[in-house]
Amino acid sequence: MAKDLNDSVTMALTPEPKKRGRPASGKALSNAERQRRFRESKKGRIQIDLSNDDWALLATLLQSRYESDSDHKSQNRYAHIVEQVYHAGVKRPGMPDWFEENRYKGE
Repeated sequence: MAKDLNDSVTMALTPEPKKRGRPASGKALSNAERQRRFRESKKGRIQIDLSNDDWALLATLLQSRYESDSDHKSQNRYAHIVEQVYHAGVKRPGMPDWFEENRYKGE
Protein backbone atom coordinates (compact mmCIF):
# COMPACT_ATOMS: atom_id res chain seq x y z
CA MET A 1 0.00 0.00 0.00
CA ALA A 2 1.40 3.35 -1.03
CA LYS A 3 1.68 6.36 1.23
CA ASP A 4 -1.05 8.99 0.99
CA LEU A 5 0.22 11.96 -1.08
CA ASN A 6 -1.40 14.44 1.34
CA ASP A 7 0.31 12.91 4.39
CA SER A 8 3.54 14.80 5.08
CA VAL A 9 4.03 13.51 8.62
CA THR A 10 4.11 9.72 8.38
CA MET A 11 7.30 8.14 7.04
CA ALA A 12 7.18 5.46 4.40
CA LEU A 13 7.69 1.90 5.57
CA THR A 14 10.16 1.15 2.81
CA PRO A 15 12.31 3.91 1.39
CA GLU A 16 11.71 4.58 -2.29
CA PRO A 17 14.74 3.98 -4.45
CA LYS A 18 16.23 7.02 -6.15
CA LYS A 19 15.12 7.61 -9.70
CA ARG A 20 17.77 7.01 -12.33
CA GLY A 21 19.17 9.68 -14.57
CA ARG A 22 19.20 13.42 -14.56
CA PRO A 23 16.15 15.13 -13.08
CA ALA A 24 13.83 16.81 -15.60
CA SER A 25 14.24 20.58 -15.80
CA GLY A 26 10.93 21.21 -17.50
CA LYS A 27 12.69 23.20 -20.22
CA ALA A 28 13.22 20.41 -22.73
CA LEU A 29 12.86 21.33 -26.40
CA SER A 30 10.71 19.36 -28.77
CA ASN A 31 12.37 17.80 -31.81
CA ALA A 32 10.78 20.49 -34.03
CA GLU A 33 12.21 23.30 -31.86
CA ARG A 34 15.63 21.68 -31.82
CA GLN A 35 15.57 21.28 -35.62
CA ARG A 36 14.47 24.92 -36.10
CA ARG A 37 17.38 26.15 -33.95
CA PHE A 38 19.78 23.96 -35.91
CA ARG A 39 18.55 25.36 -39.25
CA GLU A 40 18.82 28.93 -37.96
CA SER A 41 22.40 28.33 -36.83
CA LYS A 42 23.30 27.02 -40.32
CA LYS A 43 21.92 30.09 -42.17
CA GLY A 44 25.13 32.11 -41.87
CA ARG A 45 27.38 29.29 -43.07
CA ILE A 46 28.62 28.29 -46.49
CA GLN A 47 28.98 24.64 -47.41
CA ILE A 48 31.92 23.69 -49.61
CA ASP A 49 32.99 20.53 -51.36
CA LEU A 50 36.71 20.30 -52.12
CA SER A 51 38.59 17.54 -53.87
CA ASN A 52 42.01 16.47 -52.59
CA ASP A 53 43.66 18.56 -55.30
CA ASP A 54 41.55 21.63 -54.48
CA TRP A 55 42.36 21.33 -50.79
CA ALA A 56 46.08 20.97 -51.52
CA LEU A 57 45.99 24.04 -53.79
CA LEU A 58 44.04 26.11 -51.26
CA ALA A 59 46.41 25.13 -48.45
CA THR A 60 49.43 25.99 -50.61
CA LEU A 61 48.00 29.38 -51.58
CA LEU A 62 47.15 30.24 -47.98
CA GLN A 63 50.58 29.07 -46.85
CA SER A 64 52.32 31.37 -49.34
CA ARG A 65 50.12 34.31 -48.26
CA TYR A 66 50.74 33.48 -44.60
CA GLU A 67 54.51 33.32 -45.03
CA SER A 68 54.78 36.42 -47.26
CA ASP A 69 52.73 38.66 -44.96
CA SER A 70 54.66 39.80 -41.90
CA ASP A 71 51.66 41.48 -40.26
CA HIS A 72 50.56 39.36 -37.30
CA LYS A 73 46.85 40.17 -37.78
CA SER A 74 46.93 39.13 -41.44
CA GLN A 75 48.73 35.92 -40.59
CA ASN A 76 46.07 35.15 -38.02
CA ARG A 77 43.39 35.78 -40.66
CA TYR A 78 44.97 33.26 -43.07
CA ALA A 79 45.43 30.72 -40.28
CA HIS A 80 41.80 31.22 -39.26
CA ILE A 81 40.63 30.57 -42.83
CA VAL A 82 42.62 27.32 -42.99
CA GLU A 83 41.22 26.18 -39.66
CA GLN A 84 37.62 27.05 -40.55
CA VAL A 85 37.79 25.36 -43.95
CA TYR A 86 39.30 22.27 -42.40
CA HIS A 87 36.73 22.08 -39.61
CA ALA A 88 33.86 22.73 -42.04
CA GLY A 89 34.02 19.12 -43.05
CA VAL A 90 37.12 18.68 -45.17
CA LYS A 91 38.04 15.08 -44.42
CA ARG A 92 41.82 14.93 -44.55
CA PRO A 93 44.44 13.16 -42.43
CA GLY A 94 45.23 16.36 -40.54
CA MET A 95 45.90 20.04 -40.76
CA PRO A 96 48.72 21.08 -43.09
CA ASP A 97 52.16 20.70 -41.49
CA TRP A 98 53.02 24.39 -41.96
CA PHE A 99 49.84 25.32 -40.11
CA GLU A 100 50.59 23.10 -37.14
CA GLU A 101 54.18 24.41 -36.94
CA ASN A 102 53.16 28.08 -37.04
CA ARG A 103 49.81 27.81 -35.26
CA TYR A 104 50.77 29.78 -32.16
CA LYS A 105 53.56 31.83 -33.69
CA GLY A 106 53.78 35.26 -32.12
CA GLU A 107 51.07 34.67 -29.50
